[in-house]
Amino acid sequence: MMVDQIKIDPKIKLRVGDVVAITEYGAQNYPYGQQGDRAEVINIDLNKSRISRSSIYLRRDTSHPNWSDAGGNTPPGKGVVISVSEFMEVYERCEIEMVVSKHIIHRGRDLIGMPCRTIVRSGRMFGVQFKEDIGGCSCDGLGKRGYCLLVNNNCLKEKLEVEEEKKALLFKKF
Repeated sequence: MMVDQIKIDPKIKLRVGDVVAITEYGAQNYPYGQQGDRAEVINIDLNKSRISRSSIYLRRDTSHPNWSDAGGNTPPGKGVVISVSEFMEVYERCEIEMVVSKHIIHRGRDLIGMPCRTIVRSGRMFGVQFKEDIGGCSCDGLGKRGYCLLVNNNCLKEKLEVEEEKKALLFKKF
């Protein structure tokens, strides 16, 4: 059954249209490309009995000798279909729109409620970039100097999740 999203992690949903990147482990142990190579999720085939056996269809901009046409969904060499369990080992979502959901005081300023996007993940920490200069870092040059910060994943919520919660609260009131 084709769906537009799947929960792959207690904190993160994978959606059609998301950008993903190959992790260091994925680049070393799987033939999909080099660390940081990006692809777009173009389809998700859900297996209700075992989520780990669901399939994720990916498309990349450049051809790769180990990629296919993703079951006719992409030009040859630009697509691949992999299981959720393999996806979890090889890829990570990147450029996720998030919102700071807990009080983080940085340089005397509370960042709660501020929108940001993830640019790198390291274990339970995300390197995020804000839309304005917060006097932070650049996450080792991956983001804009002064606009970035390393934040624990427990202090962040996906922007879409926050918007869904707001809609649910409005619906309850009426």
